[in-house]
Amino acid sequence: MPTGPDNTAPAASAPAWLRLSPWSVVFILLARIARFIRENIPLLLGAGVGAAVFEGIGPAEIALASAVLVLIASVTSIIHYRRFRFRLDDGVLVVQRGLLERQELKLQAGRIQHISIQQPLYMRPFGLVRFGAETPGSAAAEIELPGIRRDIAQHLRDRLSDTGEDSGATFPSPTVPSAPPESPILFRITPRDLTLHGLASNYAYVMAAALSPFLHRIERFFAEHLEQTDIWERLVTATGSPFATATLVVAALVLSLVTISVIVSWLRFHGFVLTRENGRFAQRSGLLNRQEQILDPAKLQAVEWIQTAVGRAVRRGHLICRQFGAAAVPQETGNRTFLVPGLDPGRARRLSGEFWPQVTPDVSLNRVHPFYRRSLFIRIGLIITAFGGALSAASREPVWLLGLAGVLCGLWLLVYQHWRTVGWAIDRHYAYFRNGLLGRRLIMFPPQNAQRVELTQSWFQRRRKVATVTLSLPSGTVVFPFLPETDARFLVNVAAYRIESG
Repeated sequence: MPTGPDNTAPAASAPAWLRLSPWSVVFILLARIARFIRENIPLLLGAGVGAAVFEGIGPAEIALASAVLVLIASVTSIIHYRRFRFRLDDGVLVVQRGLLERQELKLQAGRIQHISIQQPLYMRPFGLVRFGAETPGSAAAEIELPGIRRDIAQHLRDRLSDTGEDSGATFPSPTVPSAPPESPILFRITPRDLTLHGLASNYAYVMAAALSPFLHRIERFFAEHLEQTDIWERLVTATGSPFATATLVVAALVLSLVTISVIVSWLRFHGFVLTRENGRFAQRSGLLNRQEQILDPAKLQAVEWIQTAVGRAVRRGHLICRQFGAAAVPQETGNRTFLVPGLDPGRARRLSGEFWPQVTPDVSLNRVHPFYRRSLFIRIGLIITAFGGALSAASREPVWLLGLAGVLCGLWLLVYQHWRTVGWAIDRHYAYFRNGLLGRRLIMFPPQNAQRVELTQSWFQRRRKVATVTLSLPSGTVVFPFLPETDARFLVNVAAYRIESG
């Protein structure tokens, strides 16, 4: 039986085309407006063009231009909705879309790495969700269905995530919603863990970087406001000294950043639950934007246990599960990252064992050779010495040399601390590598997941009988620096043997 805009069920014998909900026109329009603002307003404000533009036109012109843009976006959204359809055909998700030119996208179940189901706040009254699927190495969701029923999205998720079962296209009836299966809960976050995760995370710094195009205008606004109201003079008078005022301002800034981090943590991970469903791991979380993510153990490449400096103080960290093509740099604020937040070391060890049996996060690690800290200090120290020497020669002030000596002493302490943190190990099943300075990052992975093994030695390393080993995983590269030559060749031989033996 055919399907219409209400997502009625197609016949099982001949998969029919499905359409988005009519409400998706509104969702597509909102997405287009948000993308236009995100891509254009920061450029105008950051470059200072916005002031010149708004000074040359009046409110009537601005309102007319906005109405024209909204009208164009509305028409294109309606056309996009009418030409958008999808179906599941023998394990292949087929999507047809396009405005002037019809495009057909196909994603095979075995090629899909990441599937997400999100329900923003504005979709909840209509019972609709946003379904996204992507393949390894893609920078964003390759297929997105912005406005389908949750039961249809879950059916797509189950059929595309499990290629071992029948991948038929019989969708659930809209009048009889499917009941969610009972799944064992592996981890449920508490309000205390959620708050501690916000304190230990770096969300505020990521948001500050995103707001960098506005910093010039914000700085100018506050400068003009302070000059007009004499707030700075009043604060100095109230505190008694400029130093106390500066300390108060810095403390207020730090408190604001911490508050932002906690708020972002609550918005993203409120109600976080990690379960196991049909051999896969599923997580659900979100306060305003509820989202679901699925992790296939067969596509898991590496597990990372991460603690920031503040996280070590409050004994909290998070696990990141890396899949094929996942970014090597952690993206804690990205919705594509399969991240388990607010863990203490004990629960992190237990969950690491759930992802990978026989893994040992608290394994005894070997330190790299002391020549590593010497090489690191020399390379960074030469740059600092050249810069300090140039300043001293240009200003003809020997005091710069005294400051340079203090900086080099501080550099040696930091390099020594980093060397104490770096460690590695390999057992019968997994390889381990840890690095960091004040924080800690421990990556765990089976050596057979490596696609390439490389041993390199510079002239200095050959003389000192040390070497660097690089293991290239589909999810990123892991570098073991300055291992003793015998240990380096042992690691290379073990990794190569595991790769060849499967």
